Amino acid sequence: PLRALFVYLETERGGHFTTEEQRLFPHLVARADVAAGTIPLFLDEHVAVRAATRELAEAVEHGSAAAQVAAAEALIDLLRAHVAKEDAMLLAVAAVTPNL
Repeated sequence: PLRALFVYLETERGGHFTTEEQRLFPHLVARADVAAGTIPLFLDEHVAVRAATRELAEAVEHGSAAAQVAAAEALIDLLRAHVAKEDAMLLAVAAVTPNL
């Protein structure tokens, strides 16, 4: 089940982050209503989630069951926090940004 979770998260997260980084963030960075530190915060979180995803992959390949569960839970916690920030900070601005 963790291997399937990893594959799903890698595919979904990869596409989502790429879309944000290449399409959404460049449009939002010039908006006055987006705090100056907002985009770098999200980019830093993308780096952290990618690292946690690699840690999960490593645990699935070589770790104990406990290491696999710990890596999966850490990744899920990061993703939950990231999505909550997106909901609070980005969606409202993105909804009223033309040409997104």
